[in-house]
Amino acid sequence: MSSMAMSEEEEIDSFLSVPRIARMATIDNGKPHVVPLWYYFDGTNIVLTVTKDTKKAEI
Repeated sequence: MSSMAMSEEEEIDSFLSVPRIARMATIDNGKPHVVPLWYYFDGTNIVLTVTKDTKKAEI
């Protein structure tokens, strides 16, 4: 029985292809702020979904 190890790129693609919620953290006035962030991977790019009038969109 032969098993082939996935390349690092294949592992990354496999991880990113599953729907997940990312977490983005920022610090303002010395206090951390962590927010959930939906994303999807189109095979080349990681696309983040944010509302334009939020702090997330400023980053």
